[in-house]
Amino acid sequence: MITQFATRFVKLSPGGENFLVRDIDAALRVGMGDHHIADSLTADFCEIMYALLFALADDLQMSDAQVDELLVESRAASNRIHQNWGRGLVPELRKSRLYRRGYGRTWNTYLSDEQWKILRSKTRFKNARTATATVGKEPVTSAGRCVQFFLLGRQDTEPRPLDVSTKSIAIVACATFGLAVRTYFKRGSAVEEMASAIREIRASYWSAVDPLQIEYLIRLARGEDLILENMDEDLVYAICAVILMFIAEKWRWNRDKISRLVAQAEILTGSQERTKGSNGALQTLRVVH
Repeated sequence: MITQFATRFVKLSPGGENFLVRDIDAALRVGMGDHHIADSLTADFCEIMYALLFALADDLQMSDAQVDELLVESRAASNRIHQNWGRGLVPELRKSRLYRRGYGRTWNTYLSDEQWKILRSKTRFKNARTATATVGKEPVTSAGRCVQFFLLGRQDTEPRPLDVSTKSIAIVACATFGLAVRTYFKRGSAVEEMASAIREIRASYWSAVDPLQIEYLIRLARGEDLILENMDEDLVYAICAVILMFIAEKWRWNRDKISRLVAQAEILTGSQERTKGSNGALQTLRVVH
């Protein structure tokens, strides 16, 4: 629901085009207590919160008088926290760039009554598509064996062949990622389970990665319709790789389980070692739903 709101805010709100959906999503959720994605906040956080005030007021169908009361209450709370807030706040604020961005109310709601859900969205994560061919115990393509070696590097897998393109490896790796995510994160998994995984991935594998980018890729692999803004293929591949490493470790590098998954990924992608186009591997994340 929050991501839906953020998406519509960027599309419909005055000044919303200044931001990424992911930045709005992060600001809302951190404000609601999802502190594990706090590193996803940008330098525009304060400006985002200011712009969101109008959108939230519209979606909650608040009157201007109610918004004024909320602002008075908020300022009183801030004064209690910051004793040096001072009386000059409003004049200084009006000189800031906020008033030059055209933020304001639209008097239209952003979410329908059906979308306002306190519990999980109605979206049902899709199961992996059943392959028409029989899945073997081991990958058979060069690309598949490369992915297998990456995930089971310390075991008796063959080293990476030299006659396969990076593109072909990425296609099978993305398919393996999608299958692994939907196997590891079962349907109905608690939000806290994903949050815990994100914290562990950043602590053990890549501390500098944006936590919300990890979450978006997991959610995309589970079947949600999300936009990956400002994420090129190299970044997507790198994040998918660390998530796969995390899952493989949780499975204690189980050779049979991982090898079968890679073999299934080969079939689901049609052994796409000859796939053309610059975004073939990235499209695989959506193809294998």
